[in-house]
Amino acid sequence: MKRELGIARCGLACCLCSENDKCNGCNSGECPDKQWCENRKCSTDMGIKHCYECDKDCKKGLLGKIKPYAFTLFVKKYGEEYLLDCLERNEKNGVVYHREGINGDYDDFDSVEKLFEFIKTGEKDKVQADMKITFKKAEQFDAKEQLAIQKAAFMPLLNKYNDDENPANMPLEEMQGKIENPFGAYYVIKNNDKSIGGIYAYPIDDKYNIMYLCSIYISPDYQGKSVAQQAIRFVEDKFKGCKKWVLEVPETEYKNIHLYEKFGYKKTDEKEKINDKLTIVTYVKTK
Repeated sequence: MKRELGIARCGLACCLCSENDKCNGCNSGECPDKQWCENRKCSTDMGIKHCYECDKDCKKGLLGKIKPYAFTLFVKKYGEEYLLDCLERNEKNGVVYHREGINGDYDDFDSVEKLFEFIKTGEKDKVQADMKITFKKAEQFDAKEQLAIQKAAFMPLLNKYNDDENPANMPLEEMQGKIENPFGAYYVIKNNDKSIGGIYAYPIDDKYNIMYLCSIYISPDYQGKSVAQQAIRFVEDKFKGCKKWVLEVPETEYKNIHLYEKFGYKKTDEKEKINDKLTIVTYVKTK
């Protein structure tokens, strides 16, 4: 732990970040995300160094995710030094801040209170949510709720890439059309009867030999908990006779790419440049 790097403006722990071997922290100006970080811009405009110095209950930008939001509230309540003390002790006891990509043990929670307790104790078994993931065929009455979850899930990418076709901008009519598609498979992802995401796939050919994995999204509070892996496995099992799966992903979303590669998807030469910030790459999985 590089304690001297402290806590980032948004609440993330620069001191534990897996990228701190080449970045000296949020306020050094070396953060690779500084150009699009909404929290950095907002706090700079307000003349403060951290979001926890603001008296508003804000979920702007990265504060829409439970880890930085909870860390920010924790500092407001207990102070930054106590948070650093807890993080340092927990790291020595085996708690991992970044395990896969940018997710780790602090991401496995669905409430601020449970994460607070884990920060204080470092004992996950006592506070980790009991998750039970199930899937339900989407119906028209699910459309508004699914649209809201999708928007929350994709908003960080919209802020990062500024692309007009981002799913966060999807109109309700388009969501309703996808759910209504008789050839498609649109499923609501649920945790203990609570809707936390969705997955949608449809055939490219009329014999279901080639399927396009159009979209998968998880509520920010449930990201980093292997929900996406369960969803992909579920929908692929629904079409076991399919010989080829196709999906598209932003070229620089390495965490998502890592997940798809774990499932056997391979990068192709097919690319589409959306704007100066965003290039979409096609991945294919054959059986």
